[in-house]
Amino acid sequence: MLHEEKQDLTRKLYLWQRQTKKNSPTSTLRVHYIGEDGVDSGAIRKEFLESTLQEIKRVLFPSGSAVHSTFHVQNGNFRTCGEIVATSIAQGGPSPCFLEPCAFDALWKQIDVLNISDGDLTKEEHKILDAVMADCTAHTDIIIENGYSGKISENHIEEIVNSLKVSFVNRRYLYMNEFKIGLNAYGLGDLISSHPDICKPLFLQEFHAETVPDGDYLFSLLKPKYSPESTTRRVLEESMMDHLQDLLISFEDREIPSKAAVIAWNADDGNDDDVKGVDVEASQSISDTPEETLAEADLTVAGIMGWLTGQKHKHMFDEKPAITVHFDHECLQRNPLRKVCFPMIGACGRDLTLPVAHMKSKKEFRNFFVAAVCNGQEFAKP
Repeated sequence: MLHEEKQDLTRKLYLWQRQTKKNSPTSTLRVHYIGEDGVDSGAIRKEFLESTLQEIKRVLFPSGSAVHSTFHVQNGNFRTCGEIVATSIAQGGPSPCFLEPCAFDALWKQIDVLNISDGDLTKEEHKILDAVMADCTAHTDIIIENGYSGKISENHIEEIVNSLKVSFVNRRYLYMNEFKIGLNAYGLGDLISSHPDICKPLFLQEFHAETVPDGDYLFSLLKPKYSPESTTRRVLEESMMDHLQDLLISFEDREIPSKAAVIAWNADDGNDDDVKGVDVEASQSISDTPEETLAEADLTVAGIMGWLTGQKHKHMFDEKPAITVHFDHECLQRNPLRKVCFPMIGACGRDLTLPVAHMKSKKEFRNFFVAAVCNGQEFAKP
């Protein structure tokens, strides 16, 4: 179990390495965020894997290939990232989908360093070569750092460029081999070697768009618990589901601007009046206190799916899960003095409860749903 304080990737990798000395990386991952309620039965794990894979992409694979750093080799970070990626794929998290083809090929393909093609290099490496060919003397440091020991002049440009190509490919093979060792915690590295075409959709950037849910996908996961047909309650419930579908379309079309997300805000803190007056069509923050806010709530379909289930990607291997939608018709009877009730989620149990009395109209539904999302981020209770 990882007790994570939401610090940077370096700390996450350090904690992962400590835990895998005690338990196999193939053990079921359990995550607990200090300061937040919740027992991890899957949703918190997926939230951790979602955010960690994004950090791995940004820090260690920023341009679609491994960053040039022997520091991350000697401290085992590339291997650890491979273990986390394999765990994510095996335990319901997202697939990485952040590699360029040449980086993925380095996991399984042998390359003749005397015959390196354009396809064996990343876009960033091509930019470096173009700059060197334009003026090699202005890039002496890069040329020397990559192992070229000949004379640096325009007359030797072909030798310089070929030397750089060898350096780029060789160091990528070192870093990606370390990454592959980590992937083999689940045998994924060997699977890539034997069936690269099958594994490509899990790793290449070009397949990322296929993993992002749209409004139709998320709405298809919702399973409302309707009242009997031909009742007033049933009519209200079906109307609310229509409001929810329209709202998901708005999120997909980016019609609703992001709002500042309050950290661990609670509806019992006496802020009913403030939130009741929230209009998502106005460009206002949910909180007026800067030190109480996070960056922004993720008001996209993927962000809403993450709020409801802990994950922001389409399901790869398992059957699509059901998100049960409940309709609370008695909220005002239980709390007659309560000015507002919010939609409540149980991300681990995949439950969404809608307070009917407060969300009958389309505008009320939109306002209170968005307010709940913004104030209920990070598994905090709205």
